[in-house]
Amino acid sequence: CDITADLPKGNEQAGIKNHNAKHGCRICTIDYDELHDMSFNLAAGGRYHHNTTLQFQALNNVRTQAERDLLSMQYGIRDKPSIFDNIFRDRHLQCPHDAFHCMGGLANKMLQSTFTILTSKGEESFLNFWKHFEFPNIWSRQQNPITHLNSYFFSDYLRLTMIMPFLIDRTINNNNLLKETFINHVVTSCNLSRKNQVISQLRYLWVLFAKLVALIFKKIFNEATHNELKNYITQWGYLVAKIFPSITQLPNFHIIRHFDMHIRNFATLVNTAVPTKEMIHRLFKNIIPHSNKKNIELDFMQRYNTLQALRYLLDGGIDFRYNNETQLNFKELSKSQCIQSLLNSWYISKLQVEFESNIDDYLIDNVTHLGQTIFRDYKEV
Repeated sequence: CDITADLPKGNEQAGIKNHNAKHGCRICTIDYDELHDMSFNLAAGGRYHHNTTLQFQALNNVRTQAERDLLSMQYGIRDKPSIFDNIFRDRHLQCPHDAFHCMGGLANKMLQSTFTILTSKGEESFLNFWKHFEFPNIWSRQQNPITHLNSYFFSDYLRLTMIMPFLIDRTINNNNLLKETFINHVVTSCNLSRKNQVISQLRYLWVLFAKLVALIFKKIFNEATHNELKNYITQWGYLVAKIFPSITQLPNFHIIRHFDMHIRNFATLVNTAVPTKEMIHRLFKNIIPHSNKKNIELDFMQRYNTLQALRYLLDGGIDFRYNNETQLNFKELSKSQCIQSLLNSWYISKLQVEFESNIDDYLIDNVTHLGQTIFRDYKEV
């Protein structure tokens, strides 16, 4: 189980101060002024549930508000723990960062930084190639990225990120399209021998970022892709610090270093992304549309347990994980008044779908149980 949220809400759920505080990371204790430090030891400087619990206890034992404020700032925790601490959980491991918000924010800053270094001729050349680029047909039409970038959704930022290496390769073919101050900055920071190498450095930065975004939203991870992701994070982090150093001061820049731990804990970063949680929330809202000031625990328990029990009965009441000789007798169990009241007013109707395959592959069972007729369509395994 995990609680996913963007930076402000996620920190609140973990009991940590906002991300712009002196110690505002909910996974580690890095100082706000050191967010750019790629060598920070995340294990040695990490936040751990039992240590944070002791810090909240120490905060609760002080007598004056001045002492509370001092300890709160020193530890980077809020005055009171999160309401979620009433349940059994790890406030740090089970409150991962949202990769969608993080990478969308970084993509926005990367695009803004890139457009600010273009001359007027560079902007004109970029828009000309952008208008005639071969966009996928399923993409929605995008507005002018230079003048209307703030009107973009996160998905628009990420889509534009995927094609930026190609746009830069076609657009920026000479240094006259870039501002002189930026050229001199990159030559100095990257120790380049010639100014015409600046374009290749900028293009390579966007190639690294596009590959990084693609890997972060990958749905299957193994040890090889995991190591590849860590490698791209390191390469992009060091290069962007030289070309666009202002990006390294953002909390999102530091957050991507914690993605390694999130993948270890939750298999992928898509599993903990806010869009996934929004879909789960929609399912719950369809079950219980009005949940304000209401104890919904029994409602969820009734639906989960009921549907699992019905699935079990429709499969013949056999669980192949256990010995068949020890299976429960559902005929006797069905006579219980508690079971009958639990299933009262519940039914599963016939699924209205059009099957493209042979209809013989599907069975329609008419199951009579507890005085109710249940129609169920399911595919024969």
